[in-house]
Order: sequence, then structure tokens, then C-alpha cells
Amino acid sequence: MSNSSYQTPKRLRFVGRSGIVLGLLGFLFAGVVSVMLWGKFRRPDNGIPTPNGQKYLGAHSQKALTVAFSPGGRLLASGSVDGIVKIWDSTTGEERAALAGHIGPVETVGFSLDGNTLASGGGYRDGTVRLWDVRTGQQRAEFSVTHPDYIYVLASSVAFSEDGKTLAAGLATRTDDRQLGGEVILWDAGTGKQLHKLEGIFSSRPIVAFTPDGKTLAVADTNKQRVILFDVSAGKERAALHREGAGAVVDLAISPDGKTLISLDVRTNLAGRDLRHDVVTWDLTTSRPATFFSVPQSVGPVASMALSHEGKTLAIVGEDGIVRLWELPLGKALASLQGPAGRINAVSFSPDDKLLAFVSENGAVMLWDMKQQPDK
Repeated sequence: MSNSSYQTPKRLRFVGRSGIVLGLLGFLFAGVVSVMLWGKFRRPDNGIPTPNGQKYLGAHSQKALTVAFSPGGRLLASGSVDGIVKIWDSTTGEERAALAGHIGPVETVGFSLDGNTLASGGGYRDGTVRLWDVRTGQQRAEFSVTHPDYIYVLASSVAFSEDGKTLAAGLATRTDDRQLGGEVILWDAGTGKQLHKLEGIFSSRPIVAFTPDGKTLAVADTNKQRVILFDVSAGKERAALHREGAGAVVDLAISPDGKTLISLDVRTNLAGRDLRHDVVTWDLTTSRPATFFSVPQSVGPVASMALSHEGKTLAIVGEDGIVRLWELPLGKALASLQGPAGRINAVSFSPDDKLLAFVSENGAVMLWDMKQQPDK
């Protein structure tokens, strides 16, 4: 803390030109050391070893919330509380672009099937869904949801149909003091025209995923233990997937053949405390559960999951900062990997399933080479 009235005692002042030179050299030395230390702590690939098989791409200035591979696998998108969407080259590790536009956290990202368009969804006090041209980094469109000023909107998930023509978004709403319901909107991705709005059904933070044929949209209601299947062309409910017992659906995925839906359920007691997480596979032909297994309680609260493109491996991440792989459908534990620091918020498989990307509470964006086994 400085004080402008303080005067350096004469016996401590540098005298003459040599004193000035020494002072400047000392200042420069301190600056160089500061830069070196800053670089060391900001870039774990420069001086801080990462576990076997991990690669550090870079970091956001605040915690990273979401990550997704492009369909080609070369690019990777991540979003953060800092409101920035970053695009990375998964081969070279280079940061290709930083997309600014959101005025709140970026909660979700997703590529179109051709890889040319990236959708991003903003958190409360932003609430927009934005489309970006991946080649130029320019914003192509902004989809806003109209609500009174006192209602805030959060885009909890986005998904493109296989042909890239339809964009679905799960939206949560709240006021300053309470959570309101969720809703799902389908837009024409080319014109921005709203096709369907599904409301009055969900309790909070819907998570959306299209079946590969684009005919069905699956929506997980994160405050209720159910997944609703909607006929996209009609905009009407086709079936509801529900298991008995109090709880909620944390995340979902659909198998590449479109025959199976995987849900990550949290089972709670009457006091609302988590008891366990169940991974459930559903037969989409019969809308009935086929198999399930429980994630050990030692894992702690789970944040997200991702299904491999061959449909047999599930990655689960969460509070304990470990990436865990499970074999479907019976839940054989395959491998686990300790992340860089703290909670891991999202995970994504590359299209060839050779890489796994994940993002952490400390803002780090990481890759795991699946061919290498983690250090013991």
C-alpha cells in the first residue's frame, strides 16, 4: 500500500547514475521473473507436467462449462463463465478463435453436422442462442426468447437435427427469487423462424437431443425423473420414459443407431439429498428401460456424461474431478483419469473415439488420448 506523503530516507536513496542503472536492472529482472512465473502457472504444458495421455490446450479466464467436438474432429469448441466461446485445433493445440457476443456465461455449445455452424447458448441475464460461422468466426444469427424484463432465461442445451435445418434449445427461466418452468423451442436454423415452442411441461433446465433420423426430439426434464419424446414434424409428445422413485434426469444421449437412449438419473431421498446415480438404457421402440447400473457413491455428484460414437463407452464427470469410463450396457468400469484441478463440468468424445475432451472449474481445456492409459 503506497502513501504519497512518505519520503524515502536520504541514506536509502540511490546516488548518481550507477544507482539509477542498478535500479532499472532490478526492475527489469523482477519483471522477467514475474512473466516466467505467470507463464508457468497459466500453462501447465510449460513446466508443469500433465498426467500420461493428457494434453493441455489452454484455458478460459473463468471456469469452463461446456465442450464439444466438431463432426470432423479437428476442431473443438468450449464455453465459459467469461462469456467467450473458444475454438481449438485438437491436433496442434492452437486456439483458433475467441468468439465474443454473449453478455453472460456460455452454458452450452454444439456443431451442425457439416461442421460449418456452431450454436452457443447463454446463461441467465443473457439467455440468447447464437449461431457462428466456424470458418470466419462471425456471428450469423441470434435467437432471443421474449419474456418480461423480470424473467431471466438460460439456454441449458442446444442440438442440431442431422440435416442441419432445425435447431432445438432447452431453456430454463427464473426470477430474482425463484425458479420457474422450462421450455423447448425449435427454430429453422436458416431463416430463424420459430417452428415449435413446447412449454408448460418441464420444471427446469431441459436437455435436448435429436435421434439420428431427425424425426424425434428427446427432452430430459432435469427436475423430474422422465424423458419426453416429441414428434418433430407435429411438435407433439409421442412417449414418456419414466422410472418410479423420486429423482431427476441429469443428462441424456442417444445411440448412433437411434434405437437406444441413455439417461443419467439421480435418485434422492425425501429430504432431497442425492443417494446414487443410475445409468439407464431405454429401448426407444418400446419406450421401456432395458438395463441399468449404479455409479458408486464415492464418485460424488455427477455433472455430465458423453456417449462414444461407437455407442459402447460412456464417460462420466463431476464433482471429484475425475473422468470415468464405463462399458455399456452393463456398466463395467474401464478406466479413470484425474483432471487438472477441481470439478469437471463437461466431456466430449472425438468422432473417431480416439480423443476425449473435458473442461474444468479452473477454466482448463484438456484432451485425453484414449490410446494411452492414465498414470497409476
